[in-house]
Amino acid sequence: MRARSLIGLVVLFAAIGAGGQTSVPGAPEVGTAGDAALPTLHVYTNLIQIPTLVLSPLRGSMGRVAEDRFLMSVDSGPLFKPTHVREEGNDPISLVVLLDPSGEASGLMDEVRQRLARLAPGQLQARDSISMYVMSCGLMRTGLNVPVDRASLQMAADHAMTEVKRVQGRHGCRQGVGLWDAMAMTVKQASKLPGRRVMLVVSDGQDRGSRTKWPEVREYAQSQGIAVFGLSTTGSIPNSLSGRGSGRSALPGYTSTETNEDAFNELCELTGGMRLYAQEIEVGSELKRLVKLLRERYIVEFPRSTGIGAGKHDLVVTISRMNAFVRPAGISVPLPDPKILADPMTLPNDLTKEPVGGERRILVPKQ
Repeated sequence: MRARSLIGLVVLFAAIGAGGQTSVPGAPEVGTAGDAALPTLHVYTNLIQIPTLVLSPLRGSMGRVAEDRFLMSVDSGPLFKPTHVREEGNDPISLVVLLDPSGEASGLMDEVRQRLARLAPGQLQARDSISMYVMSCGLMRTGLNVPVDRASLQMAADHAMTEVKRVQGRHGCRQGVGLWDAMAMTVKQASKLPGRRVMLVVSDGQDRGSRTKWPEVREYAQSQGIAVFGLSTTGSIPNSLSGRGSGRSALPGYTSTETNEDAFNELCELTGGMRLYAQEIEVGSELKRLVKLLRERYIVEFPRSTGIGAGKHDLVVTISRMNAFVRPAGISVPLPDPKILADPMTLPNDLTKEPVGGERRILVPKQ
């Protein structure tokens, strides 16, 4: 089946530069006056990695998918094979947990507090980290990039629960922060974290008075490569993106006219995540399942194209000859630096392996 994700082809952080060259602070420079005769090797990032969730149509594990079954296209252009596909495995994870105690999911909060620290050691490893936020009068942060050990995680979770109880007691403010606003602020904070960035939003999926629209949150999370997962107590697998017919997801520019709950489902899936459901007794098992889903994602790798320009592009990931639930995350890609391309010392790309974009582009609404 196929699934789409936005790709924003933009220059990455100014500190890195258009070509992706990096330097280590405090490290000696290569080719200084003392070694003028030594050649300098410049290395530039030229491969793109997309974490991709691949499950059965009923959202269960489906075993190992062979690498040669993955196909991709950009803007409905020709299909091409990824350079490499592997399981995510033990890649470092930056897990950001956002607690929304304003609705039906409030009953899950204490179980999250008790069960989160038990993910370490075991499901979460020393190279992973967790950050925690609570929706209150504003957005409260109770832990940032907390190392994965039980004591540290328990302290962050306990602080979060203290704030949750204050919100549930309705002390201090008339109107709390809305879900979309809180998610947008959390994405901004999470975008600075290292590793594979994932957000877990414990919420009923109902927005209450945000200025930010959910498509803006979805687009922002996609551009930062942050996969959003939800954890709720109610609902069932939605039809909006389940692909029971052709197996194709909704378009990235699609704006729902249905309920906030449907919007929450779509936001999760269009960023490369999904919505999980649990009663209080099931929270521990669902948290473990979340980490397992992340470890079993596929890292789909392909070369950056010199022929695809700046803007939003429609990336399609296809699993051939297989009915599957496929959700790729979004990403921002550095544009090739013309100066580097023109440098006679630059090794040219193999154009036969570069993606070729099609004519179908995402329509961007006028501001």
